[in-house]
Amino acid sequence: MTASRSAFYICTVHTLTLGVLSAIAACGLWALSFVSPIALSTVSPALVAYGRYAAYGLFSLALLPVFWRKTAALRASDWWCAAVLSALGNLLYYVLLASAIQLIDVPAPTVIIGLLPLTIPLLANWHRRELPWRRLIAPLIFITSGLALVHVDEYRRLGSLGHEVPVYILGLGLSVAALGCWTWYGIANALWLRSRPHIDTSAWTIAQGITLLPFVVLGLGLDLDTRSSASTLAELIELNGVGRFLFISAIVGIGSSWLATLCWSHASKVLPTTLAGQLIVFETMAAVAYGHIYQATKPAVTVSIGVGLLCIGVIIGVRAVRRIGSIAPA
Repeated sequence: MTASRSAFYICTVHTLTLGVLSAIAACGLWALSFVSPIALSTVSPALVAYGRYAAYGLFSLALLPVFWRKTAALRASDWWCAAVLSALGNLLYYVLLASAIQLIDVPAPTVIIGLLPLTIPLLANWHRRELPWRRLIAPLIFITSGLALVHVDEYRRLGSLGHEVPVYILGLGLSVAALGCWTWYGIANALWLRSRPHIDTSAWTIAQGITLLPFVVLGLGLDLDTRSSASTLAELIELNGVGRFLFISAIVGIGSSWLATLCWSHASKVLPTTLAGQLIVFETMAAVAYGHIYQATKPAVTVSIGVGLLCIGVIIGVRAVRRIGSIAPA
């Protein structure tokens, strides 16, 4: 066995299957979060985020007694890492993305964030060689082609938005920063979990939710000082929309945050990051499907072909892992 292969262990079919299914479930749950801004169109993106992550944190706090023994096994360094991951991979990521969307509309930020299935595998493999580069070429080519076709309508709209150059550059910069935040989160979360097998994924999910609460409180307190957020809350109360806001926040916070994080943490723990990153394409596919279901429309031919290419890319990636194995932390 060569030095580059010394860190490999053979991944059983059962483990690989559960890991892939967990990643797909996480992506499907994440995609549901795209519905909440539409359902809460009169609420600012910041308040949508605070509602979602407050529900995530409070639900985690409520589950703490149930998982007390597993959570008590976490060390101080684990809690610190969970806090940093939550702050950067959840709140900061969403604030950057929402700000970019407000500045330059949806298309460009969506296209840039759609690069996650490429940035995570490439940087993860560069940081710690999990697969020979030749094994990544084919799946990433299919994924790149599929993403391009799925977002072809977005690309067409980029030239017709008419934004001022400085504003447009700022929006692109914020989008790239958001991409960097979640790319780092995806890799760092996996490395931490796989280097500490004593961590239970349910306890890890709870830790990230609980440590997120102080950031939510601080951000909400600062945001309420602005006239827009204060007026938004006043309108919600006046229009009896608080119940709707809390209900949707709870659904998204528990489903798209707590349960999705649990599924993703399990996938990150048992799968090579190069494969787990590729599986994020299912979030794009689920978001497209939810959008068409919500609008009662059929996807364009280019979108259908793109989804097919994405599926082929993932299948090739899974087969590559089955042939070679997956990586255990050195």
